[in-house]
Amino acid sequence: LSCCFGTSSCGFCCRCCHPINESTSTRIMYTLFFFFIILIACLMLFPQIQDEVVKKVPWFNETCSYLSLGVDCHQLTGFKAVYRICFGLSAFHFLLFIFTFHVSNSNGFRASIQNGFWFFKFVILCLFCATAFMLPKEFNLYWMYVGIAGGFLFILIQLIFLVDFTYAWNIKWSYKPSGEINTCGAAGTIICGLLFYLVAIGGIVWLFYNYTRINGCNINKTFISINVGLCLLLNVVTLILCSSK
Repeated sequence: LSCCFGTSSCGFCCRCCHPINESTSTRIMYTLFFFFIILIACLMLFPQIQDEVVKKVPWFNETCSYLSLGVDCHQLTGFKAVYRICFGLSAFHFLLFIFTFHVSNSNGFRASIQNGFWFFKFVILCLFCATAFMLPKEFNLYWMYVGIAGGFLFILIQLIFLVDFTYAWNIKWSYKPSGEINTCGAAGTIICGLLFYLVAIGGIVWLFYNYTRINGCNINKTFISINVGLCLLLNVVTLILCSSK
């Protein structure tokens, strides 16, 4: 109860479990919040939930009616609901950012906001997500542009982490602690690399099969082809010795 209504961090309920660090428990709780929002966002894509959203917020499907989408109207309603839910999550973390900005240790009251008061933070998160549905319908357009920019930055950060991970993985497997080449580890990296190439080729074939046709779908063909070309270019660049520096 102290972690839900007070400044204490959460721990395991079972006494036989080893205690965990305050920072670890905080990460676990925020991860649970994140998965809760993912679950709610997935539920918004079900037709039954979309019908309830339209009943509770009558103007929510005006865009569908204006575009005359017909049977696809509910799908757009679900996508807009997901955007609203994600706005609530973004507003919640932005509020936490304001309260915990420039906190250097975990001893102050502002640090306890980060590590405790989980019940109140959960209520605030739910209120933000519910309030997001009350915003004017014009908000959708601007927030979707923000979502595009945020999605681009998210993918870019993922790529940076992925490159760092694969580089560290290659070094750890290919070389022994003494600095000598590890033959088995080097062979393992080659096998994993070939496996990833096969998965990538299979993904390209799957994209062309599902999202293109022999006649038409030129935009889809263009985007897929550009991505394939960039992947090939990056593979060639990584083979150049000067690029390793």
